[in-house]
Amino acid sequence: MNIAVLQDIHNLVKENAELFTALGFFIGLGLGHWLALGRDKRREFNDAALPIREWLIGQINNPSPMAHYPAAIELDIFIQCLPFWSRRGFSSAYEKQSQERQKALTRDSLGGASYAEGGRIVEALSRCLPYTERK
Repeated sequence: MNIAVLQDIHNLVKENAELFTALGFFIGLGLGHWLALGRDKRREFNDAALPIREWLIGQINNPSPMAHYPAAIELDIFIQCLPFWSRRGFSSAYEKQSQERQKALTRDSLGGASYAEGGRIVEALSRCLPYTERK
């Protein structure tokens, strides 16, 4: 750069020091706020995903009709924390695993419940798992 241009820039900053100080302060304030919001949203997502993820991993390892499903409110909170482009995919995958569970459910002569085939259930549950990865 030319020395004259650098001197002009220096003089401009020197003459308007208060303006540049205030501008830098507000840019820093806005950036800090934006980063804090991102941190809070990640924490909220991770807190909402944890019970769903624990249930999915437990069911993938050992599918059982006797296990407790996530509560409807837990699912709702989790779905609301998902980005809008992922909501339909997770809801579809969750509905698919529910359908596979219903298809595979059998009862023995004493009324006990079990799954006739767990492979398709595990496959359907595995499709839900990536949506719950920590952010």
